[in-house]
Formats: sequence, C-alpha cells, structure tokens
Amino acid sequence: MFVSALLLLSDNLNTINTINPLDFLAAILVPLLLFAMTAQAMAPPEIPPLAVSSSSLSSCSSRSTGSTFLPLSPIPSNTRAATTSTNIHLVILIHGWLGSPAEMTAIQAALQTQIQIMAAEDTPDTSSDTPDTQNGPINNDIQLPPDTSVLLHSVECNDGKTHDGIIMGGCRVAQEVNDIVQEILLQDGPKKISLSFIGNSLGGLYARAALPHIQWTVNIDNNDNQQQAETIQISPNVFCTTCTPHLGKRGLTYLPLPRFVETGIGYALQPTGQDLFGVTTVVQDLASQAKYLTPLSHFAKRIAYANAFGTDLQVPTATAGFLADTESPHFLAPPSSEQEQDEESSSPFLLTVTTPPDDQVVQQTMEASDIAAQQDMTYYFPATSMARTLDALGWTKVFCDVRDKLVSVPIPFNRKGKDGTDDCSSEFDTHSTKQWTSHQLKNKLANRIDYDQKWPIPIGHTMLIANSKSKLYAKLNRGGLEFVQHMAHDFLKDLLIVPTCMNMTTGKDEPSS
Repeated sequence: MFVSALLLLSDNLNTINTINPLDFLAAILVPLLLFAMTAQAMAPPEIPPLAVSSSSLSSCSSRSTGSTFLPLSPIPSNTRAATTSTNIHLVILIHGWLGSPAEMTAIQAALQTQIQIMAAEDTPDTSSDTPDTQNGPINNDIQLPPDTSVLLHSVECNDGKTHDGIIMGGCRVAQEVNDIVQEILLQDGPKKISLSFIGNSLGGLYARAALPHIQWTVNIDNNDNQQQAETIQISPNVFCTTCTPHLGKRGLTYLPLPRFVETGIGYALQPTGQDLFGVTTVVQDLASQAKYLTPLSHFAKRIAYANAFGTDLQVPTATAGFLADTESPHFLAPPSSEQEQDEESSSPFLLTVTTPPDDQVVQQTMEASDIAAQQDMTYYFPATSMARTLDALGWTKVFCDVRDKLVSVPIPFNRKGKDGTDDCSSEFDTHSTKQWTSHQLKNKLANRIDYDQKWPIPIGHTMLIANSKSKLYAKLNRGGLEFVQHMAHDFLKDLLIVPTCMNMTTGKDEPSS
C-alpha cells in the first residue's frame, strides 16, 4: 500500500504546480487507510473462518435442484412467533465483511416498528435509547393485510466466517434460509411464502450467490393424515442491497491502484478478497451465469442503495450503484401518489432512478457465459459488461448523500472545478433532468464533491445502514438512522404492494399475497 501511495504521488510530480492540495492529501491518506484495513483483515479473527472443504462444497451443490422433500416433524421449541398466519413475508437480513448479525440491528428495529404500525398496533414507546427510536417511525396508510405476517431474520451463519469466499458464504445463507422455511412450513395449515433479502455490503453478494441454492419448491409429506404430499412455492419478492460491491473492487477502489497492488490486497484478504479484487472469476460469474441471473430476475423488485459523492471508502459509488461507461438508460423515479410526493420532499435520499428490463441483453450475456464454460475458456467480463447486464434486469437505484453526517476536514482554500465553478457548492440537479445514461450518472455521482467548504472523511459505508455491531459503531453511525427509517418504510411498502411475485417453477407471474 505504501508503494501505491508513492506511485500515486509520482504520477502527480509532473503537474506539481497545478495539483490541488486536497487531492495531494487524499493521495497520501487513502492508501494508508486501505493499508490499515488490510492489516486489520490479516490479523487473526476472533472466530477462525471455516476452511473450504469438498464436503461443504458438495453440500451446497446438492441444494441447487430447486425442490426438496420435507417430512412433517414436531414443531421445534424455538420456532419464532407469528408463523401461524397463512401468508408469510420472510425477510432475510445479511451482514457484510467482518460483520455480525448486530450490524443489522438498526434496520431490523426500524422494520419491526413499521410492521407494528401497519398492523394497527400501539406505536412502540420511543423513550428508550435504541436504534429505532432516534428518528421516529414514518406513518403511512398501508395496512398489514389480514392473516399476514412479516418475519424478520438476521442470518447468523456467516458470523466470524466472512473470509472464505463469496460462494461459501452464499451457500451458508441458502442453508439457513432453507432451514427457516422448513421451520415455517412445519406449522399447521397451508402457507403462502414470499422471500425477500436485505444484504449490506458483502451481504448483498452473499444473497446473490445464495439464490441458486434456495429451495424454491418444497414438498411436504403429511404422514399423520396419509394425504398426498403438498407442494409449496416460495415466491421471490424484494431484493435489496445497501453499499454492496456489485462490480467487485477491481479497478473500482476509492483511488486508482496498480493492478499488482490490487492483486496483493486480494491475496492478503484471503478468498473473499480474491473474489472482490478479481483474482477469481466469482464476481463476474454472478453477473453473467444463468444460475445466478435467472433467479435474480424473478424478484418482483430489485433495489440498490449507494453512497454518492465519494463518501464511501470501502465501496465507492460506481460499484455500489453499478455505474459504468455505458449508455444504459436510467430514469428518474416519479412519486406514485400525492402522499408519496409529500414524503419525497422530506426524504433524505438524493436521487432515485430506475433501469428498464432488457431481456435480450441478459440472454446474450448468459449465452456467452455458457459457451465459455462449455469450451472451458477463461474469459474476462469487464465492469462495463457486468453493469450493463445488471441494469438490464431492471433495478431501482437510490443514491444517498451522507456528507452532512460525516466528520469533515476544513478546506483552507477555494476549490475550483475544471469549469471554474466552486466545487464546494456544486450539487446534483434532480429536477431539470429526468433521464441519464449510466456514464452520465457515474460522472455526476461517483466523484468527490466537497460540502460547505469541508472535505467529508469517506466513512459513509457504515453510516448508511447505521451499523450497530458494537456500542461504538452505534454511536458513530447515529446519523444514519434517518436513512434507515425511510429505507424501512419504503421497503415494506414495496413488500406489500408489488403487484406480482414470480413462480420459480413456471417462470410466470402470480398474484402477491
């Protein structure tokens, strides 16, 4: 990492007379921050990561058939409450690298508060100092339908095990999800189950890697009544990620790094780092192979939250929002109602855009990937191709401005842009334009823009989700609670009002419960 700092500095020696002091400072500090993160990752973790074994890989592969046969067994004593409803919306929360289930405490608490409001229960006491009460719940007119429950579960399987690669983590997530679904189906009565994900950071890639191994069709054998086995279809509903490196980190670090430095960091961060920095093909496989793209395309809605304006050191805007130098169209998402328009005026989100589905682009990508696999070819799928394919699935992208929530360093000089304007006062206009290309959004949102004559330190990665994996994290990230409350409100609205959910067996839409 020190080598990268020297390289960055040497690149600027020829223009030392015109270099901006802030850029000069960033060229020194950012590689050092990355080095510190690498050193932390190289230190022995509190819980040793699981070794990748052939048995664990085969166990994961055995779950990719899409259908399983479950005998009806006694209800476990630890079965979670509210599973007696006929219609179940199961929401899986997945933490990120070096994280734990506690990382998702704030979003889980915000979701639970909104669920209670929609169920017409008494508004919870907001006097306690808990993550969900620092910013009040957002009232809305959406009611939880009768005989319907929303179950929240924060995965535990990857706690202390985020070093052994994206695929292994995804397999463990799939196993835990399948076990939860089985637990739900062991309750009496028929069930209609929808499955949704909220993956934070690496957790979003874990969710994508888990999809081929989810048991979307489950057969239940009711031995007690000697009845024919009942088939239950699990419907994919909402797929949501926050600050997830969808394009990996290769060529997408906060400041450009030489390829050999990226490779070194990848090896230092063990298999997960090798996946993220493109030493392996895992990230490009997730964005090109049919076994990953097809189930992802079946979700009723896909949402990606990303930090804008260079406030995320770990996962910059371009990879979190999969923005690249392509012409993929992005349209300003209009409010769907007068009430939503009023809510938008107080929304903390900077910009919400949608990408239209393009089945032809997705199909061409999957066919090219299949040909390469059949011919045992090693191929490189660049970030532009990954971004174009993901856009073609149809996404809602929400870009967030957390600059006013971050610790900032005063700038003792007037920073001027290339056009002579004051960068410190430069903002992104979300009203005069209704459509952009991916390339245009990348240029506007992925660059660092100063705020109020200050340079925000780029620690927005944990701020957006109000990461609460420790008391210190909870205090440092309290500023993100406003985003979390709106995120929970919008997620549940999508969860309950999406018009259809996909039947994973037939590939056809069916009414959502």
